[in-house]
Amino acid sequence: MVNGNLHRQLFEKGAMFLNWYRRLEIALAVTQGLDYLHSFAHPPIIHRDVKPSNILLDDNMTAKVSDFGISKANLDMDTHVSTRPAAYCRYLNPEYFLRRHLTTASDVYGYGVVLLELITGQLSIDHKRLEDYNLVAWFKPRIVKQGIQAVIDPWLASNFPVCL
Repeated sequence: MVNGNLHRQLFEKGAMFLNWYRRLEIALAVTQGLDYLHSFAHPPIIHRDVKPSNILLDDNMTAKVSDFGISKANLDMDTHVSTRPAAYCRYLNPEYFLRRHLTTASDVYGYGVVLLELITGQLSIDHKRLEDYNLVAWFKPRIVKQGIQAVIDPWLASNFPVCL
């Protein structure tokens, strides 16, 4: 794809600036892609590796979920896929580690981590982040105690809507 992947655009030098509305458009496109895989594909598909490097951006910066080489078709969505995950641990839902079952919830959790990266402009795991190297653990107490300004990507400055 012309604009590479979301990881490149969020975290690498020389990347294009993603304003708030572009980030929302990317998030919506990924949501629609995962919804299609889980609800409308026949048979339904569990992606198993939702992360920014698997979200490609075309010449209009429209997001496309990619890398289906490790996806698993699931004929009965009420059950799970009992294969090993392909995702990095940072994008796997905590329930996976308890039950060793991948479900659509695994993809949704990975998507949630991607959303946090879009909002904060930070990597999901960053050992340079002193408060907590895990973005999920870092995010929750900050937003509860200090509000959106404490977690929003500094590159966005105040160029985002705040709902009160």
